[in-house]
Amino acid sequence: MTEGIEYTPPDITRALPIDEIPLDRLENPRIVQAPNGALAFGTDEGVGYTDEELGGKKKKENEDALVVNTGKNAYAVFDGLGSYGGGAKAARLIAEEFQKGFREDLPGDVVHRNAYDRLKAEKIDKDGACYVAFTIDQNFLHGHMAGDVRLVVLRPNGSVFFETRDESDLESVGGKTRDVILNAISGEDPGEATPFNIELFR
Repeated sequence: MTEGIEYTPPDITRALPIDEIPLDRLENPRIVQAPNGALAFGTDEGVGYTDEELGGKKKKENEDALVVNTGKNAYAVFDGLGSYGGGAKAARLIAEEFQKGFREDLPGDVVHRNAYDRLKAEKIDKDGACYVAFTIDQNFLHGHMAGDVRLVVLRPNGSVFFETRDESDLESVGGKTRDVILNAISGEDPGEATPFNIELFR
């Protein structure tokens, strides 16, 4: 502790369980008590960032979403694909299906398909989202993903223990290099749930 500076511990909400699609912002995250320790969460909404796929226009709304279920020790992050103007809505609808899936302990591929069916039912044609979703069961992490939302697991010393691989590739268009998503859920393409399972360090 630095001399002359009073340390204030984080305000941790200890009530369990939490089952939400939270709206907390990353610059002011909420910190809660989860089964494996303190959990901080929020979204970096990207409002004001320039989106080249929108012709260089700046984003005006949050196209990210989270699902936090500390009772099930289950979590998911969604990055809406907003090139057609509906990324925020698509991410929210997909998040709602994952929230249901966590509650009902559904397999990842089933939840993925349910999310695609929800987009079709809501008549969302081209918008969608990339995601990573996982549950922690004792010393094992079980997850699935689509696209370029990355999960990184760190050791206590800060080194990388595990990270998912982005399902994307670089493409050169008009002299510019851009990231092309190879897998996602959208109204026109269900994509697929890519599973991953790891044994966590002790």
